[in-house]
Amino acid sequence: MKKSNKTAVAALTIISSVAIGVTLGWFLFPRNRKKCMGNLKSGLGTLSDTLKIRSHGFIDGVKIEVDHAYDKINNYMQMEKVLNAKILKITMKIRNEFPELYSYIEEMPVSISHAKNPEINVINLKKYYNSLEAILKNYTHTHTKNEDKI
Repeated sequence: MKKSNKTAVAALTIISSVAIGVTLGWFLFPRNRKKCMGNLKSGLGTLSDTLKIRSHGFIDGVKIEVDHAYDKINNYMQMEKVLNAKILKITMKIRNEFPELYSYIEEMPVSISHAKNPEINVINLKKYYNSLEAILKNYTHTHTKNEDKI
């Protein structure tokens, strides 16, 4: 943004200088008005071309930044979607294969639904998934050991 401000100040300075020069030329050299006007038009055309080139560079930079932000949002949404699918899959596995464990899911210390104003984001989803996975692994590990002892 600072570069665009400098460009704008430079452009305004050039335009102001040209306007002052035209005014002085108009009053000081009345015989060469046509020549002066021709030079002014030529100078303004060059200035206009320069401003177009610089503004395109600025606009291209803004487009790149917007595309980058869009990619970040898209990646975030994809991660959230994947985590939700994993949570659903592991929850259904617990429900179908270990119904006795399913009742403890609501009592888990890491739970999204128990907070007053839950902020569902990728970090919280990952923590919730990890806690579900840990409970399932611990339960299956101890459950298998207990069955072997019987």
